[in-house]
Amino acid sequence: MLSYLTPDSLEKYGVANFDSWVSAFEVIEDNFELTVSGTFKVNRRFTKFGNLQELMNMFGEVWDIQTQEMLNLPVPEHEVKIIKSHVTPTQAKYINDLVERATQIEHGAIKPWEDNMLKIVSEN
Repeated sequence: MLSYLTPDSLEKYGVANFDSWVSAFEVIEDNFELTVSGTFKVNRRFTKFGNLQELMNMFGEVWDIQTQEMLNLPVPEHEVKIIKSHVTPTQAKYINDLVERATQIEHGAIKPWEDNMLKIVSEN
């Protein structure tokens, strides 16, 4: 967003390209993540921002941020309800079938044009 709103500031602070911006403001960590097939694998991800005060100062040059307290707008009352449901045998079988398909895909047992992860995650 800053590259559109204030590219000169990015140049001034030496973070005009992606790599320099990431090294200045992002924290990258290795985390175990659960795959669709129920196994774990290590992925590198942006997990949080670093140098947040400096980043907010850069955004503050072009953004006008208004908080709820500043606007003093009414907020409707609400009640949080947690509704629990149990998995039916049909749903459990469907989920197990999806896991089995995903496992076969990850191990290369199925050709990509026959079945793939996109097909699995987009089925309803």
